[in-house]
Amino acid sequence: MSNLIHQFYNGELIPSEYFRPKIEEYIELMRQVIGQQSDFIARLNAVDTALTSQFMEIADAMLREYPLESAEVFNQGFRLGARMMLEILQEE
Repeated sequence: MSNLIHQFYNGELIPSEYFRPKIEEYIELMRQVIGQQSDFIARLNAVDTALTSQFMEIADAMLREYPLESAEVFNQGFRLGARMMLEILQEE
């Protein structure tokens, strides 16, 4: 059996740890979003600290949701890749 399969089975291979954005557009967009969010939080905090807390709770909930979404995207992509491999092997 492949060494990669053993590593994956044993929890030593974690695909999400290898994710590094390489698309410059993505990196720049994230810089902009982070800057805008920081500015918004500062402005909101000057108006109403309770709203700032509520906004931060919502933002934190969205961040907790992201890994779940990423896992589902990975699962679907993995299944699609496996189906593609099966189709390729069946054509021989």
